Amino acid sequence: MVASSLRSDPELNLQFRNRVAELLPLFEGSRLASRVQTLQQKLRSEFANLNPEGLEDIDRKIAELVDRLRERHRNIIQHLAQPDPPIPDPSTDDVYAVGELGVGEIAMISDWHPIQETEQAQLERLEPEDNHDAMIPPGVVYTIAVGDADECVASWRKTVLLPAGRYAFVAELRVEDVVERVQDDRGRGAGLRISGANRENNLLASSEWSSLKFEFQITEEQQAVQLVSELRAIKGKMAMRNPGIIRTSP
Repeated sequence: MVASSLRSDPELNLQFRNRVAELLPLFEGSRLASRVQTLQQKLRSEFANLNPEGLEDIDRKIAELVDRLRERHRNIIQHLAQPDPPIPDPSTDDVYAVGELGVGEIAMISDWHPIQETEQAQLERLEPEDNHDAMIPPGVVYTIAVGDADECVASWRKTVLLPAGRYAFVAELRVEDVVERVQDDRGRGAGLRISGANRENNLLASSEWSSLKFEFQITEEQQAVQLVSELRAIKGKMAMRNPGIIRTSP
């Protein structure tokens, strides 16, 4: 429940990220490694009498743990250093005011904007007349491909203005040969979220069109949120169609 709240509330997610940044020095890799290695000596003393043959296995497992701690510390630093692009001002023309929706009612969202966070990522909007792929049905389709750099963080985004309530960002996604990035906290492979939040929905490898959703809550009278359909991968490509917002409860 806590993780879900963080993912669906951008303000709460920002507070969480700031708190992680404050606590980060306590989890510095070398500092934790020193603590683990101190405990290692105590374990070796005990096992020297009980199971001397197991000392080598203990040393190996502790070395692996130390490597994971250091790697996790590096990943947190990288994650904190790469915030989402800022959400546009609600007064601009780029923001779509959805208005009041009844429970279960959907508003289709068009005119998405490409965001390329890594070099070589390829983003393309396919209009019906430009679509010659038999696997992609008629209608506007938004695609992302990793490109030649073997590293892709790219997305199609649209900022919407919503009244208070619970919503789901929905769309159909299709992927081909998608390989996820290593330990990316934002999300794995292709998926949907809102800016400032992490996600659990994902598509990897290859799949036909699949319906995905990301649920979130608006607590203010009106609030602008940025919808994100993204690919975070080292290989492959994705396509999105029929994106929209559904009100799930008052």
